[in-house]
Amino acid sequence: MEYSLKLYERAVDYNGRLVVLVCDPDQLVMVNKENIKWDGVTPLTVDEIVPFLKFYAREVRKPEDQRTIKYPVGFMDGLPGEYGDSIVFDDNCDPIIKIEDGYIRSTRVICECEKLILSHAYSATRKAYKETTRLLNNCTFLERTSSLLENTYKCTICGEVWFRKKLFPGSYPVKAQTQNKKWK
Repeated sequence: MEYSLKLYERAVDYNGRLVVLVCDPDQLVMVNKENIKWDGVTPLTVDEIVPFLKFYAREVRKPEDQRTIKYPVGFMDGLPGEYGDSIVFDDNCDPIIKIEDGYIRSTRVICECEKLILSHAYSATRKAYKETTRLLNNCTFLERTSSLLENTYKCTICGEVWFRKKLFPGSYPVKAQTQNKKWK
């Protein structure tokens, strides 16, 4: 039996033209494939994708009632057959990337906090719980949200904010920016 991944299209108005983003079910767009197209037909060149990424990041970071982009997506630098690394943006909404051999590559440096958390993300073992708890003990505690039994922490190295559910030993931290709720 062959498995096929269902892809989704998200249309964005970019400088008066329609750009269609093709993403996977997790709303991830591979920038090094033909997943970003003018009018859904002609793929953008690398030289067109970079300013588009800047535009996209600026639009998504606007207050919700001022956004022109209704379906935020994430961008990955994957080549055919791989997801690759995520493309993140600095405080000026510029993508942290380099162009190498005609491909866009992420230059993001992953902090130790994220490496540890990702390595145990789907593990429900006591060992994984203890290791991520040890990591978060090295972070700065920010607040407790008792209704959801979550604690919020900030990494003292990279500044990433994490929510840690306290429901069961296998629960793991989740980046604050991935949550669909507003926090103070």
